[in-house]
Amino acid sequence: MAAPPDAAPSADGGKRRPLWSRRQNVILLILAGILVTLTAIRLGCDAGRGNIITIDSGNREAIDPRLDVNTASWPSLARLPGLGPKSAKALTDEREANGPFRSGPDLIRRVRGIGPATFTKFRDCVRFPPATRPATTAKDR
Repeated sequence: MAAPPDAAPSADGGKRRPLWSRRQNVILLILAGILVTLTAIRLGCDAGRGNIITIDSGNREAIDPRLDVNTASWPSLARLPGLGPKSAKALTDEREANGPFRSGPDLIRRVRGIGPATFTKFRDCVRFPPATRPATTAKDR
């Protein structure tokens, strides 16, 4: 902003004086460097005391990301490629009425509206886990 014409020029010839001198800036930079160094040393000392973080991976079984056809809800099944809400609902209705599916061909045979072409579109996204059988006793044999 320009000064009014009748105002006297400033003592330093109109130049703004820096907030800190060059010497103060150098001192401040050195102090900041010392602070960063001390912090790094402190963090390094804590790491050397045996405070190691271990992460337990838990169950070592492989996780299968595919959808279980025999437990999935119809909205989950409807998101599969090639299936819509109608086919997914038909699949879950058949499963509830006649039990779990044993395989892809079993599903194709039992669910109206899902043929080989449709099954091919989503077969890599689903799995057919083995049905759990009750333990047999000697008496049952």
